Amino acid sequence: MTTEDKFQKVIQDTILEIKRQDNKWGADRDNHPLVWLSIIQEEFGELAKEINDADFQTENLSENYRKELVQIVAVGLQAIKNYDWFKANSSEK
Repeated sequence: MTTEDKFQKVIQDTILEIKRQDNKWGADRDNHPLVWLSIIQEEFGELAKEINDADFQTENLSENYRKELVQIVAVGLQAIKNYDWFKANSSEK
């Protein structure tokens, strides 16, 4: 598997996670930046727990480690989308 193939897998998994989040919370969430920060912090805390549970040993990391990383990326992209929408709509007024 090439590096590009590996990134394609990560991107595909992130898109699937975004769709999962959209199904759960709605596709057009208009969250305040502090709400996005809170969501990312919650996901980051879950990532930290996975690392702690593995006793800082990479070989002991579970699949949840990767899952939490994908969730962090997905939430970050959702926050960027929300920011871009806000900026585009606030400049039209």
